[in-house]
Amino acid sequence: MIPIRNMARPSKGESTKKARGFYRGVMKHHFSREVYSRRSLVETVNSMVKRKMGDVVYGKSETSRHKEVLFRCLAHNLRRLIDLKYSP
Repeated sequence: MIPIRNMARPSKGESTKKARGFYRGVMKHHFSREVYSRRSLVETVNSMVKRKMGDVVYGKSETSRHKEVLFRCLAHNLRRLIDLKYSP
């Protein structure tokens, strides 16, 4: 989730600009800075998985695509565990 930016100045008498649209308002109230600060870690892991295992998912159904991605994540984690265990 990307944080909402205030693109316009508030009207006279308002301290902040009100978010237009229902979901933008919900997101503004429920956005967590702590979770967003880990985005760079998530993007790094996504990049590693795509580089090592490819970026194409071959499953035809939603279930098979979901399983394929989960197995790729499992294989990535096992590879990292083995690399960390046997590295000097």
